[in-house]
Amino acid sequence: MRRHRIPGLRVGTFLGALALVIPRPTVARAAPSPDSGGGPATAEAPASAEPLDDAQRLYNLGRAKFETADYAAAIELWTEAYAIVPDTADGNQVKVLLIFNIATAREKAFDVDRDPAQLRQAKILLGNFEASIDAIYVEGDEAEAERHKVQQRIAEIDARLAAYEQEQRDGAGDDHDDHDDQGEPPPPASTEPTSSGRGLIIGGAVAAGLGVGGLALMAAGLGMGAKANDISDLAPDDIDGRRDRFDRGRTGNALALAGGIAGGVLVVTGAVLLGLGVRKRQRGGRTALVPTIVPQGSGLALRGRF
Repeated sequence: MRRHRIPGLRVGTFLGALALVIPRPTVARAAPSPDSGGGPATAEAPASAEPLDDAQRLYNLGRAKFETADYAAAIELWTEAYAIVPDTADGNQVKVLLIFNIATAREKAFDVDRDPAQLRQAKILLGNFEASIDAIYVEGDEAEAERHKVQQRIAEIDARLAAYEQEQRDGAGDDHDDHDDQGEPPPPASTEPTSSGRGLIIGGAVAAGLGVGGLALMAAGLGMGAKANDISDLAPDDIDGRRDRFDRGRTGNALALAGGIAGGVLVVTGAVLLGLGVRKRQRGGRTALVPTIVPQGSGLALRGRF
């Protein structure tokens, strides 16, 4: 189990001190003086807890900002907390974990503002954290495991920086190409009249053709169901044959229902689109929707000049 020298501090690969509890200074009591007659000892003046209270408050505010994706504010608050933590043995370990959190927030901030400086600063902070791992972990195996995780984080940052720089180079090349193309004159505008109804006509023809296919599927399903209902050729004790015939009947009914619904909707939709498209055409040749028979089946074909 991972153990640290400061109670309440936790470090993880993603967000090291998200449950950071800044330790309060202990109060040492003086030994009773000889003249006191064994009376109660007087306490030494405790170290001021106000800086630590302020640091904990700033940390909690920064955590709320981090969890709501306001990474810039989290970085600012945690940096303020870092500045007021006293330079004591315990305080320095708290500062190390704050550094880890700030590095994580900077990685997240890059996802928002795409500023590569965020990643470069995060890399520096993680390097500082790596150098302080031995001061946080008591057990050497845990320290080595955490060091390996931090090194992986640094390698990931290097990869993200390389990818960002490659994107910038690619973007600069595209901008250069666009600048070179500005000298070429634009192509002359076409003087041929456009047909605003062409798309509607084509779409209507396609929908109508699919609708005819759906109706054909309905007819096939009805035929299959009708054949399945005729069991006169089966022996009375042919249970398997009757069951197979009933299954085919159910399949035929399903095909007929699906084909009828889809075919009807598509035929109506196609007819409406065709009517709108033909009406919108201002110029051009005539169009006609005629039945067609092809090796794969029957349907509707659009004939005309575009």
